[in-house]
Amino acid sequence: MFCYNHCLNNSTNFNNQSFSSWSRTNYGCGWYCCPNCCYAFANNSVSTLPAPASNTAVQNIAYFTNPTATDIAADAVIPVNLSKQIGNAITSSGTGVLLQSGTYKVTYSLTGNPQTTGTSTVGVQLNGTTQPLFSQSEQVSAAGDNYNLSASGLVTVTSDNSILTLNNLGANAQNFSNVNLVVQKAA
Repeated sequence: MFCYNHCLNNSTNFNNQSFSSWSRTNYGCGWYCCPNCCYAFANNSVSTLPAPASNTAVQNIAYFTNPTATDIAADAVIPVNLSKQIGNAITSSGTGVLLQSGTYKVTYSLTGNPQTTGTSTVGVQLNGTTQPLFSQSEQVSAAGDNYNLSASGLVTVTSDNSILTLNNLGANAQNFSNVNLVVQKAA
């Protein structure tokens, strides 16, 4: 519709000008518009136009990050900040993600730096309940040895204003870096 409206709104600029001075473009929307079609739209000489898709899905995706999260206690939230958002179905809850009812694809990756040896575990919680699909562990043999963890899967949210968080599910405090969390509404 943008190019159609663009053509209608700008047709008077084209009527008295040489069409050869204008270049053909799609103005970023996929519909090609040129002075000839603008002139045709303005004079109603175009009889049919494709109807815009009425069931076009709105893209809802949000990207959360935290370059450095230090001294995250056992069973504590790893805070993330909203970095990029498309749509309005996914927003920040402050330290996590605020979601409305629906199904979401959730993907995270991070680098852990444990302060002690043992098993380090990271996962996702929805309203304080651990989502088993996302729990990932690493056996650490020396304090300070970096490790990388990631997971991806679907989460179904059954009540509006639910909070999704990334959590240190291990028994010890840890440092994290390069924390990335992507949430995309699937349905």
